[in-house]
Amino acid sequence: MFAAILTMAGLVSATTDDKRPAGDDSAGSWAAPWTPGTPAVPVPIFTDEAPSREPVATLTTTAAARTSRRATVAPPSSPAPPAPTPSRTPAPSPGDRVSLVADGTAGLLLRHRDFRLRLDPVGDDLSRADATFVLRRGLADSRCLSLEAVNYPGLFVRHQNFALVLRRPDRGATFAADATFCRQDTGGTTVLRSANFPDHYLIADGGLIGLRRVPAANAQRFRFTAPAAPVANALRGGYHR
Repeated sequence: MFAAILTMAGLVSATTDDKRPAGDDSAGSWAAPWTPGTPAVPVPIFTDEAPSREPVATLTTTAAARTSRRATVAPPSSPAPPAPTPSRTPAPSPGDRVSLVADGTAGLLLRHRDFRLRLDPVGDDLSRADATFVLRRGLADSRCLSLEAVNYPGLFVRHQNFALVLRRPDRGATFAADATFCRQDTGGTTVLRSANFPDHYLIADGGLIGLRRVPAANAQRFRFTAPAAPVANALRGGYHR
């Protein structure tokens, strides 16, 4: 009997503890019983330590770093246009009418006068015609050239006794060889070498043009230019002397 009384007293005490009003946490943590159908309310967990802000700072720093990288990376630039290629005067071809300007002079041109080749200034129609030639394939070597007077058709420049003169071909091999000159182009200028005297070049001596055995560097240099005389004037028969 006594044991039964003690058991009942314990049950009464347990029932009383379960009916403590909400908010009374004097005996420790307490949670209201959950009723089916009622959404569960998350229970906050409190600690004595303040929440750490390190993750937020890390995210902020990372975002700033990304922004900085975007700011410092320049957009790709378009490729620079290619440099223009310097234009070059095309080399004269056989059949072209040309004049030869003596390089290093004040506009002196190669011309014939009294059938001798010389360097002279030109101004009037006569001197311009004398300074104009038709470029021909070499009479003795097609890889080289010959010069025909434009106002004396059929007369060619040749060397004779190492002087340059204007003569009519005699159909002999010697004339063809004497009237053939080979070009050596350097730096936009040209030197002319004798075809049958390969170590002899055109030089200026006292205004007259001759053939001398000199190094190519000491030869007279020329620039091929447009004809000094208009074609119509150069072919007038009145220029024959």
